[in-house]
Amino acid sequence: MIVTGLDPSLANTGAVKLVQDATSFLWSLKELNLFQNTVEPDDDIRKNEFDVMRARALWKSILDFTSDSDYICVEIPQTGGEHMQARSIWTSGIALGLIATLPAEKLICMTPRDLKLVAGKKDASKEEMCAWAYQLYPAGPWPQRKYKGAFEKLKSNHHICDALAAAVSGLQKKNLWTGAS
Repeated sequence: MIVTGLDPSLANTGAVKLVQDATSFLWSLKELNLFQNTVEPDDDIRKNEFDVMRARALWKSILDFTSDSDYICVEIPQTGGEHMQARSIWTSGIALGLIATLPAEKLICMTPRDLKLVAGKKDASKEEMCAWAYQLYPAGPWPQRKYKGAFEKLKSNHHICDALAAAVSGLQKKNLWTGAS
């Protein structure tokens, strides 16, 4: 069985694939990715038209990545609230629209709180989410850089770590989580 976890965003979408071992039933980390929207703006295109171009590029990446998945576990973007900016609400709406295009029979929707709970805290920080993910799959191919002679994981990994949390949380919701290998 193959399960995809997604943390969708118009700019940076985290994605992971987990595969279940047929003998041990444990889940291994097959693939991880950060889809960074690289569509370049054009001076002749309005911002909302540019967003449509970005959404199409992201949609294609998500469809390609999830094509072999048995389940797709997705963090639903949180919208609203008095402190949320109009631009954030706009891009969250685009992400919701993209999620709606995924096959309903494969889709498992998770809240931000669901994701944080897999790390053990209902209000886990980005750093705590990453620490949980790195502990779960310490040998995973986490993107990193060399800084002052030492390798360090990228701060942008929090999108990928949230995607992993979506996958684990979704598997727990379906009573399919048997642990990591």
